[in-house]
Amino acid sequence: MFRDVINLIDRVNSKGGGVTIKMNDLEEQVELLRTVMQDIYLENPQDPRLVKISQSLDELLNELDRQREIG
Repeated sequence: MFRDVINLIDRVNSKGGGVTIKMNDLEEQVELLRTVMQDIYLENPQDPRLVKISQSLDELLNELDRQREIG
């Protein structure tokens, strides 16, 4: 599962903030990143991966908001 998260983060970051993902997939990916971020935080709140995951989660949430505005 963690490998999938790394791939997702790389995909989000490679788009330079312009992510285009179907809304259902987007919602699933948001939940996946939230879960992983929470698990990592509970293990080690100082883990440097948290910043990257948080930034990727922000990008996905921004895209989800954009898609919801469009319709």
